[in-house]
Amino acid sequence: MDTVINRLKMLKEQDLMMLEAWFQDAEVKRRLEGMLPLQGWFSYVQSSLDYFVWVAFSENDPVGVIMIEQEQQEGQNTGSIAIVVNPELRGKGYGRAILTKAMSLPELKQIKRWHAGIETDNAACIKCFQSAGFLFDPMEPDEDGYYSLWN
Repeated sequence: MDTVINRLKMLKEQDLMMLEAWFQDAEVKRRLEGMLPLQGWFSYVQSSLDYFVWVAFSENDPVGVIMIEQEQQEGQNTGSIAIVVNPELRGKGYGRAILTKAMSLPELKQIKRWHAGIETDNAACIKCFQSAGFLFDPMEPDEDGYYSLWN
């Protein structure tokens, strides 16, 4: 059975409780601790015109959150992506399904290039983005230990 994301909804303040629960997972906390405290991060999201965050649903269950920051790079609209999947659902294809759904949103059609900065030791995330068509560029990580993957 294919993993299906049937809707994305903009993140609301009441969704922070769900994210707080996901941040109890050591892997989520380690990878995304820069978002903490979540209330401060949410205030930033609310005040930023070029930063979008959606909760992804499969059926009626929230399965992940995708964050896209739109910016100009080399004269092109670029979307920088971060994603978190419910820790209980890792490895089931939800990450790729969320990426695919979000990248096809009509309100993001002006984005011409997609970017993800992923830690060198985050093999699952690298595999997820590669399965959605992202490629390394450059092949080596940067000085902070992040690979750049582009689509």
